[in-house]
Amino acid sequence: MLSNTKSWQPIKDDTLVKNIEYVVKQIARKLQSPHAVLGEPLPGTGSLASGALGIALFYAELDRQYPDEQWDVIAHHYLVHVQTGMNANTFHSLSLWTGLSGAPVVASILARDRGRYQNFIEKLHIVMQPAIDEFIDQARERIGNNVFMPDYDVIDGLAGIGRYLLSFKEHSACKKNLIKALSYTVQLTEDIQLDDRIVPGWHIKSEDQFLEIEQKQYPNGNFNLGISHGIAGPFALLSLALLAGVEVAGQREAIRKLCSYYDKWKAEDEYGPIWPERISFEEQICGQMRNNFAHNASWCYGEPSIARVLWLAGEALGDTQIQSLAQKVYLSLVQRSVESFGFDSPTFCHGYAGALWMIQRMMMNTGSDVLAAYRETLINQLLNSFNENTAYGFQDIELGQPQDHPGLLTGAAGVALVLLSCLSLDEPEWDCMFMLK
Repeated sequence: MLSNTKSWQPIKDDTLVKNIEYVVKQIARKLQSPHAVLGEPLPGTGSLASGALGIALFYAELDRQYPDEQWDVIAHHYLVHVQTGMNANTFHSLSLWTGLSGAPVVASILARDRGRYQNFIEKLHIVMQPAIDEFIDQARERIGNNVFMPDYDVIDGLAGIGRYLLSFKEHSACKKNLIKALSYTVQLTEDIQLDDRIVPGWHIKSEDQFLEIEQKQYPNGNFNLGISHGIAGPFALLSLALLAGVEVAGQREAIRKLCSYYDKWKAEDEYGPIWPERISFEEQICGQMRNNFAHNASWCYGEPSIARVLWLAGEALGDTQIQSLAQKVYLSLVQRSVESFGFDSPTFCHGYAGALWMIQRMMMNTGSDVLAAYRETLINQLLNSFNENTAYGFQDIELGQPQDHPGLLTGAAGVALVLLSCLSLDEPEWDCMFMLK
């Protein structure tokens, strides 16, 4: 049954709350020195993905929930690390996750209407807006010819940059570039002619895939469906902007077209809807999947993030049928065993923390008791993976190898932030970065 209760539902079990608080505070202590964790400001150490901005976001949430414990002081020290890096020219992109666009959003969340960081934020706007304007022009020139994933994606491209702009839509220069980014995104969804075939405009050539194995697997390129590097990111931006009252010509039609595209490529396993991570050029042309694929519960490429984007699209269009499909995905997710997720890692990007948070987020919209019960299963899964003898308490597992990462996307700060936010009495702001709200 669809619901839009908008009621936040924190964990209420006293024992679970105490266990979460213990783990979160342990990680907070392990990460409390920016210099010890990150060293000197170097390229990458200030980023939202793996550096100071992401860790500052964790302390901003600690400050929001425990305002008398001075966690904002540590968050400020991380922002100083970011500022020092900016002064040393260690930021080499405009992107949300690896560049400058994350900084004003994090600073604004930390400020919490207390008047802090306004000069810092405004200086960033002034520096960034001309460069973003140029970035959009360059990306638009490649539509129909040679689109790159970092043109449009969430991690490096205009979907992520657009989310920063949407957060500051009342700022005139940000609003102007937001309109321009949305118009670019609408154009990206239009069909193009490629090798005498009509295909979607977000086609990525073989030589422009990130990994050599992908270049070999897709000799004629592919169409990426994930939220981190695929069209789900721009799809989310279009819907979030419409929900925020920002609309450009063709935006509704583009959202509707993308809904239809995901519906077309939806498959079913024994539990419910699933999607491939990518569609090859050949599959696009013949209209059928040729490669096998399986359920994926991750944020970066999985069903929960795709379903969340579809939910936002249905909300933006006022289409309950689209929202029903999204809800079906989540109800099928909780029928699966935790082991079937195929995760080794507790982290957000491709681990249990991301799956947990997306379930928490959908609980706000649906009020589902089934999701609430499964949330506790995933929380316990995370708590069981905590090890205070490791550098940061949680380790990222890549190809079976544990790695100590402090940051937000694949590190301990991201796991701790999710656990902490499950205790919140009201809705947090930070997951706008993941295109989930």
